[in-house]
Amino acid sequence: GDSEEAPWRTQLRLHLPRLGGLFAEIDLAPQGLKLRLAADSATTLEELRAALPQLTGRLDASGLAVLGVAIEPAQTDAEGDANGR
Repeated sequence: GDSEEAPWRTQLRLHLPRLGGLFAEIDLAPQGLKLRLAADSATTLEELRAALPQLTGRLDASGLAVLGVAIEPAQTDAEGDANGR
């Protein structure tokens, strides 16, 4: 049949030495890739936004169509971990 495949989704929560807390959600479907990144630090948000053209260029060059990218501040209110700073 000509059934549409369900997208593959994964979520990662990382704490990187230089960038701090980072959340990534990746949706991969036959049509392409959607990426959502959330960072704890305003500096990390700026760095991610600055690197976005390089990232999307490399994904495109590898044959992955980038359907959308969102880069946003991490939600630290009621959602997620309630750990102190």
